[in-house]
Amino acid sequence: MPAAHDALVALLKQRSVKFGDFTLASGAKSDWYIDCRLTTMSAQGQHLIGRIGLEAILAAQWSPRSVGGLTMGADPVSYAIAAASAGRHIDPIDAFSVRKEAKQHGTGRRIEGNFAAGDAVVVIEDVITSGASALLAIDAVRHEGGTVIGVLAVVDREAGGVEKIEAAGVPVVALVKASELRAPCWGGRRMRRPRHARASSPLRSPSSPPRRQRPELPPQLDMRAHESRQKSIEHHRERKARPEFTRRDSQHHAQVSTERLW
Repeated sequence: MPAAHDALVALLKQRSVKFGDFTLASGAKSDWYIDCRLTTMSAQGQHLIGRIGLEAILAAQWSPRSVGGLTMGADPVSYAIAAASAGRHIDPIDAFSVRKEAKQHGTGRRIEGNFAAGDAVVVIEDVITSGASALLAIDAVRHEGGTVIGVLAVVDREAGGVEKIEAAGVPVVALVKASELRAPCWGGRRMRRPRHARASSPLRSPSSPPRRQRPELPPQLDMRAHESRQKSIEHHRERKARPEFTRRDSQHHAQVSTERLW
């Protein structure tokens, strides 16, 4: 689904990617931040992520009973995939949510929703950086008697988190890589840098050949071109100053054209 993938990348860039000084959940400093919920909680994001996420699960040959992860980043992604599975000729995939801590009232459960001991599940993550959130969800599912067959993330920040999760024996699939979000893009297509940015690019060395310039005309031809432009400007001004002539002229041409048709 290359078109849907490009649309998701463009939507993430438009809504979720921010540049500045940020402290990530892992405690690391970064000059950019991905607020994935602005995409995953949008109508268009729900539609795209549901389709692409479900296709990624099927392509990995995973057959989960349900999908879910640590609240609240994983929640909209899980719901979108569950909804997308309802219209397909496959066993429907339900959703669940993992609390950071078990609640102290009611059922006292840490995993809410459609989950039971013995279920095979896919753990969902919106953005993988250090992998800590996904690993917490994996531990919670295993503690409650579930089997984690894989992790699906919307974005991999390519900061080592995927390798940590895979080292725990769980395969990972990411829909979008961080490198795709750092590249300039418009409408899902890679965008050319502005002319002023290209001119000052460090890739262009002083020894590079100069850009092609318009050839200079001999003085005589240059003067003729100037006189021709001046005559054209004066003629245009005269016609604007005589609108009645322009109307008669237009009517005459219209009449001649009509006669030619007959």
